[in-house]
Parts: sequence; structure tokens; C-alpha cells
Amino acid sequence: MMTKNSFSIILGLIFTITVVGQQPVHWSYEVKKIAINVFEIHQTTTLDNGWHLYAQHQPKDAIALPTTIHFTPNPLLVLEGKVKELGNLVKYKEEKLGIEAYQYGDKVEFVQQN
Repeated sequence: MMTKNSFSIILGLIFTITVVGQQPVHWSYEVKKIAINVFEIHQTTTLDNGWHLYAQHQPKDAIALPTTIHFTPNPLLVLEGKVKELGNLVKYKEEKLGIEAYQYGDKVEFVQQN
């Protein structure tokens, strides 16, 4: 016999599994050794069909919030330059509002060298 408490727990698990399964952005990470003491951190984002991710840099009149990549400071790690974006950048223009946004669909890779 299922108690009211058991039903609540099962319902909560089903809800949690459903919410987690509906994430449209999927991240994977990889570190590549480039030279002695030089590495690249690759963060690859794969997007479900119909979803987009805004670029780190937007036009001056954009209302889109740019994607930000933040690394926790570490005294043993010195980051070189800025995070690079590798992917098919789409310059989208909202005709009704007259504004542009830079975005990626399908896949984008963010690369940071140390």
C-alpha cells in the first residue's frame, strides 16, 4: 500500500527527472595540452534544435544579455587573453524592434588558454 508520503516522494522524483531532461543547453569540457605548462580549456555547448546562445560580445544597441564565462581565481593558473568563441556566429536582426543580437545555434566552443 502506498502512503501519502511515498506518493509525494515518487511525484517529486518524476518532476525532477522531467525538469533535468528538458535542458536545451548541454555543456562538455576538455583540457588540451598545447606545450609544456600551456593548456587550453575547451567548453563546448551543444544546443537543442531551435535554441540559441548569445555571443559574449553584442552590438551597442542590443538588449540581449551576453554569455559570460567566469573562471574561479587560482594563484597557480594564469589565464592568457580572452575567451575565444569558435562556431557559426549569426547576426540576428529583430525587424519590429530594429535591434541586432549576435548568437550561436547548434554548437559553440569557448576556448581559454593558460
